[in-house]
Amino acid sequence: MQSPKKVLIVLEMKEMSGRSQLSGILRFLGSSGRWNMHLIQRAAEITPEILHTPSKAYFDGMIAGINASNSDYDEIQNSLFSSRLPTVFLDAEPELSRKNANNAFIRLDDTQIGKTAAHHLTSLGHFSSFGFVPARMQTQWSRIREHAFCSAIAGMGGRCSVFRANPADDKAYHDGLAAWLRALSKPTAIFCAYDTCAVDVVTACHECHVGIPDQAALLGVDDDDFNCNLVSPALSSIRPDFEGEGFLAAKTLDALMDHRTVKRRLMTHKICGITERGSTRPISPSGFLVQRALEYIGGNACNGIGVADVAAYLGISRSLLDLRFRQIQRQSVLATIRRRQLEEVARLLRTTRHSIAHITALCGFKSENHPKKLFRDAFGASMHEYRRVGVAKDQPYRPAR
Repeated sequence: MQSPKKVLIVLEMKEMSGRSQLSGILRFLGSSGRWNMHLIQRAAEITPEILHTPSKAYFDGMIAGINASNSDYDEIQNSLFSSRLPTVFLDAEPELSRKNANNAFIRLDDTQIGKTAAHHLTSLGHFSSFGFVPARMQTQWSRIREHAFCSAIAGMGGRCSVFRANPADDKAYHDGLAAWLRALSKPTAIFCAYDTCAVDVVTACHECHVGIPDQAALLGVDDDDFNCNLVSPALSSIRPDFEGEGFLAAKTLDALMDHRTVKRRLMTHKICGITERGSTRPISPSGFLVQRALEYIGGNACNGIGVADVAAYLGISRSLLDLRFRQIQRQSVLATIRRRQLEEVARLLRTTRHSIAHITALCGFKSENHPKKLFRDAFGASMHEYRRVGVAKDQPYRPAR
């Protein structure tokens, strides 16, 4: 009778993904007892030294899933790649996936994840804007999800804003996240690279008084019950098939150790679906009303319209319109019209040589003096100063805080 194979399993059990992957490995093994497993499960144990070229005298094969946040990630992966053991890597960075007769790679389908997020969020209603928050440590899988999500949104006629900040400076990161959230047109739909960064977004939304899900719908990845229910409202999340990943990893390693043919050395694994919680829901009638108003304002603000014109277009009272705007946009209808007019004034100052009087008239202002004051309050500079510096540097002043 053949003795059981000795297999090294390297999975972080503090992560839900690692626990689910281990369940898949155990499901493959069933009650056969054909493997003797040694499990390294704590991040502190996963070091280059302990993993350096495991000897075939001790192990017949290995399954390794290393969290990219590990400070020794690259060195650990290099140690594993240099091993002669048959090894299956779970969710290794794609650029590190080296071809080797003893190695196989199984990854989540990050492109599918990004596209699924885009289609799900757009199915909830018509949002004014879309956003993506990448992993704080810029990993390749995060970049793939970002590209797939933004491309899918663009393909459906939308535009996606991506949050960028220095991840090493906690205060700058959180301040920047709050400022980015405030600047997004509402209602907005935000996809986060994974649940942990989505928790940061929920915290920032509360701090800058952005309501979830009425003003911002949030979707994460991993469906980690702990993280998803740590915040209020609870986080909706894409549910990867981690258990299926573990099962496929065990099946593949079993073939490698028995010198059986493995047709594909790089495999992507599907997701299971989406778990809906409180951070997403179809856009409410109020949100849809505000969206229609924003579209009308966007196309007509420079035609001299007022609040009454917007209310008439929607067929509702001015008081109800302003109430809905203050609930969702956190500003009045008139302030929204003025902002659109001033943005167009700034654009014409940068791109044309029209006189200021002509520009203000083109943007729907009946006199020249009133918009001058509004412009200075918004941009922190007069129109003359803005034009001189803005054109020279090919960039506008930022609105005064």
